[in-house]
Amino acid sequence: MFEKSEILDSELESFFSDVDPFVKIFQIEGDIYRKTANRETKKFSLGERTFFLKYHGPIGYKEVLKKLLKFQLPTVSAYPEWKALQKLSKLGIKAPTPLAIISRGFNPANSESIIITESVEPNISIEEILESQLINDVKANEKRKIIKKVAQISRSLHLNGINHRDLYLCHFLTDKNLDPDKEIFLIDLHRAQFRPKVPMRWAIKDIGGLIHSGMGYSLTERDLYRFFEVYFDKSLKEFSIKENKFLESCIDRAFRMYMKPLLNQIDITSNVVQENFYKQSGNNFRFIFRKEYKDLAKNLFPRIDEVMRSGEIIKDEEGHYMLVVSLKMNQFL
Repeated sequence: MFEKSEILDSELESFFSDVDPFVKIFQIEGDIYRKTANRETKKFSLGERTFFLKYHGPIGYKEVLKKLLKFQLPTVSAYPEWKALQKLSKLGIKAPTPLAIISRGFNPANSESIIITESVEPNISIEEILESQLINDVKANEKRKIIKKVAQISRSLHLNGINHRDLYLCHFLTDKNLDPDKEIFLIDLHRAQFRPKVPMRWAIKDIGGLIHSGMGYSLTERDLYRFFEVYFDKSLKEFSIKENKFLESCIDRAFRMYMKPLLNQIDITSNVVQENFYKQSGNNFRFIFRKEYKDLAKNLFPRIDEVMRSGEIIKDEEGHYMLVVSLKMNQFL
């Protein structure tokens, strides 16, 4: 069977010499982080060094056909992640260092591949920080630094033709001691796509997913504005006008993703109050209410760009933009 390998680390090269790597990986003792029918992620140690190993096994013709019928490309190899990690390194975006990739088989349905990276521990995902309320220990200026770095990474990806496809806060790793000056690492790039330019719909999916992953936590509307100021490299006033369509699409996608699991909990054939749904909705009512209010404002100001340009600015500073406008109610009747 055809086999191809690229091992950039001498210690790993020695470790896999004269053995079948696809037998060896299942003999390695380590901590399994994820395991499915055809994929496994494991952390293991060699001497004083720690590595992460990802195994991509055969997915079968049925899965390949199912994806193709949906006009989707199945993830059948570790090579997209290998390519992404190498490209991120050239761009200066921090990510796990790719050390080895081994594959065998031509047929996408029956091929196998392994990718090994250097561990980036000890780190913690931003999602874990939010879930554990550790974010309350982060000072305002430190929080702004973290938001800025996440926005810079997202901007750099899209400007260089890369869309992540799983761009969530759980895939941004930061210092376990919450030092905002430490680098933030981006992980899990096995579904990344590469083009000369990222199409808008894929950028919307990335940013919408990122916004969704922060909903329900202690992130604020102001945090969102700070993110977009860096992502667009424009002021709040400028991106609110020039990037309005993109912003609306991202936020709409985030809310659809947020509401889908909640709505799925409702049994439309039942007369019983859906307690769990209302409990979760109540906990996040403030965020949801803001969207409804925003939609109301859109109906009230159908020419919002024109209205904003005609207003008198009374406050324009970081995170705050206020103006006074004069409107005649018969404009909207």
